[in-house]
Amino acid sequence: MRILCVCRAGVVRSVALAKILKELFNQDALSVSWQYNSKETLDILYNWADKIVVVVKDYKVKIPSKYWSKLSVTDIGEDNWHDATNPELIDKIYAVLAKRNDLTNG
Repeated sequence: MRILCVCRAGVVRSVALAKILKELFNQDALSVSWQYNSKETLDILYNWADKIVVVVKDYKVKIPSKYWSKLSVTDIGEDNWHDATNPELIDKIYAVLAKRNDLTNG
């Protein structure tokens, strides 16, 4: 499955989530920033994705409504880690994914 992981800056939460989805669950996952990537780039990636995963429920409004059928919220929370390899962040993502077999099963 092609999963686009979306967060504000695209360097911590979405990167960590995409890495786990790729390495542990063999998903084709990418990370992206809703704030720093262009609308054109985002549209290309939104069209590419089978699922668009935002890491905070309030980010749903950042995704154009025409893509909401692909949208999934995986609420990791605001970035308090500042590092995609932070063990607390990784543990939180594991805990969230344990409840989300729609993302971890092809």
